Amino acid sequence: MLGLFFGCFPLPATTVHIDNPVGSIAITVSGAGTFDLIPTSPGRPLVDGDVRLGHKPGLMVIQCAPEDKTPIDLELTIPYGVEVKARTTAGTIRLQGIVPRAELSTESGGLELISDWNAMGLYVASDSAPGKFTSISGLKLTRNPKAAKGEPVWELTDQHPDSHVTLGRVVAKAGRPDRIEISAAPFPEDAPVRPHWQATEVVNGLLSAPKKRARRPVGERMPGGETAVSDAPEEGVLFSSDVRIVDVPVSVLDSSGRPVAGLGKDDFEVTENGVVQAVTFLDGGESPFNLVLLLDLSGSTKQNRAAMKQAARRFIEVAGPRDRVAAYALTQDMLHVVSPLTGDHESLAKQIEALPEVSGGTPLYDAVALAYAQELSRLDDGRNALIVISDGVDNDLHGQLTPSKLSFKRLERAAREMNALIYPVLLDPAEARDKPPAWARKARERMERLAAATGGRLFSAASLEDLEPVYRQVAAELRSIYSLAYYPKDQDFDGDWREVTVKANQAGARLRFRNGYFSR
Repeated sequence: MLGLFFGCFPLPATTVHIDNPVGSIAITVSGAGTFDLIPTSPGRPLVDGDVRLGHKPGLMVIQCAPEDKTPIDLELTIPYGVEVKARTTAGTIRLQGIVPRAELSTESGGLELISDWNAMGLYVASDSAPGKFTSISGLKLTRNPKAAKGEPVWELTDQHPDSHVTLGRVVAKAGRPDRIEISAAPFPEDAPVRPHWQATEVVNGLLSAPKKRARRPVGERMPGGETAVSDAPEEGVLFSSDVRIVDVPVSVLDSSGRPVAGLGKDDFEVTENGVVQAVTFLDGGESPFNLVLLLDLSGSTKQNRAAMKQAARRFIEVAGPRDRVAAYALTQDMLHVVSPLTGDHESLAKQIEALPEVSGGTPLYDAVALAYAQELSRLDDGRNALIVISDGVDNDLHGQLTPSKLSFKRLERAAREMNALIYPVLLDPAEARDKPPAWARKARERMERLAAATGGRLFSAASLEDLEPVYRQVAAELRSIYSLAYYPKDQDFDGDWREVTVKANQAGARLRFRNGYFSR
């Protein structure tokens, strides 16, 4: 679902009302971005008037009104970001997925609720205990057989603390339900939003996964993704399915800061722990790159919102016609996918311009890890970059709500494993003051270290005007990147840190690269 900003961008409907008195209602949330309604009747074929649809701005109304009272079952697929109100008397309501809000009501039917309940809030109230009840751990069940009139006899609630941020909430009410079933599901992969706490799992995976194994003939990767295959492995290279390969993106600029083009494998010297390695693959600096823009739209950057949008648009403008650009946003304590990687730069710029005035906490370190994992982690080549447009301040520096689950130290270590260069572009509070506070100095220092861990670098400015030279500097850096790879002569991967150095035989050349990796 392209361009959806979970619950903020226009959709065919932002709320769906469903009224199906004697039939069941099954609702599934999907990333397909469309509404899909399938009505069926077990008793007879459907006729005109059985199901009525109504539309108003921001509202879709679905009503089942068969004249003979025949039960009609509804299956409805909705996009993310749509609120739901569903009512039935005798039917079962089934809801699966993540919604901003769902209000469900049944009298004698059942409730089947399936979601990631760490990301969703839940409240279920019933006038009587259900005939059958199944649930998951972490929910609180309350029974009050002496409840006053109008009060629920049976209640089920989540136990999230006040500081826990959820994506939505399900509120369900029942009279005499025949069953209530609560099931857990993993967070959906197609959701356009990622809870910040998922960053821990992402980093754990980065720090435990083995290095990529070679599964292709030895040869040189050419621009456009083709591979020129040599007839035999280079001397000294062990060729088997278990041989591991190391990719090193290298930025090469001349003394004037211009990209150095036309270099070949023999123009580079790579050493690992002091031992010279044979460069086996090389992708030149003219190949297109994948660029992800991460906009920090949290509360701490609210005063810089116009500047951040302008910066994002300018980065899109300097991207080449073959480059793919994505935009994500950190807001409401979550990572939102504004647009995945796309070559439609004009449409992307419009989506960024349409971003609403939102804010929230700043789990910035979590957002960086999630932004990398969303798409860049699945791309094989090294011509990938993540530009973080922010003030660099994570809530852990202030002791406020919603700090990152990740420590900076762990993120920094994981960054050395990332197949992307990170370029923090800071609207830097430290730049605008003679004596910046300690938290501002630490924010800048940490972002510098994060960039260095990947071979990128930090750019900062105190104002929008100061950012103007940055756009083409970053573009020049990206176009100067060579992606080279080698088979380490030491194939005993024991988990130790290995220092990598790269040199080029060009006078005055300035190189920037990731200076090592953990061998696993």
